[in-house]
Amino acid sequence: MSQNALYIPVIVTSALSFVNHHVLHPLWFPFPFLALLRALHAFLRMQSQQADARKRADFPARLICYFVAYYGGGSITSVLLQQPPAWTYSAPKFFLPVLLFALFSRPLPSFVLGKLNAALAPTPVVLSFVHTLLRTSSALSAYTLLQSHAFASSRFAALALGALASGGSGIVISTFGLAEARWRLQTPLFLRPESSLWASLDLVVGALVVLGHVGLVEGAGVREDEARVVIVGIATGLYVLRAKYDKPMKVVKRD
Repeated sequence: MSQNALYIPVIVTSALSFVNHHVLHPLWFPFPFLALLRALHAFLRMQSQQADARKRADFPARLICYFVAYYGGGSITSVLLQQPPAWTYSAPKFFLPVLLFALFSRPLPSFVLGKLNAALAPTPVVLSFVHTLLRTSSALSAYTLLQSHAFASSRFAALALGALASGGSGIVISTFGLAEARWRLQTPLFLRPESSLWASLDLVVGALVVLGHVGLVEGAGVREDEARVVIVGIATGLYVLRAKYDKPMKVVKRD
């Protein structure tokens, strides 16, 4: 094993700890780095998904789409577990994505983030790693939330909640067409005949994260940080493969 490979577990563990626990500033931004990373990630995804629609959609419509991209999966799992989402009772958590979206939508930040997205596109490992960190955090948060519920022992519930926490926002956005200029009820993206199997990867990764945690940590007795290295490594590899092999979806025009 090369010396560089030995640093990979340390990098993954440190990255997970940093994004989940490091507070950027105790006064001006009293939120973990994960909040800012999720905000940047959601905005970059919207920039690519709404390339044409955002030119015609007004600010409130784009804000709602962004809010769903930011909180959608976690909100779905909270409602299913009969608990209110955090943004419904915490004003800072409600206004955080609103203020960040207003900031990112300004011409200069939007231009800079667009250039950043274009610069990172040829190297999918970076974006795939960030994507995996966010999906892992969402899925494990849902699993932790399940432990205080009556269905805590249900493995199916754990896998389903992990999948929804990871890919729930994408389901809502595609089902209601929130990334389009005109909203309409339609088939979720991953169920459309013109979509590839890669369209369901967020759901698969969410379930895989929970399955790996249950199997490695609770089943095999592997340390939690070591198990996350394995899970993040596999999920990142899947996202890199999607970036390489997934073809742009053929647009189906509808009247």
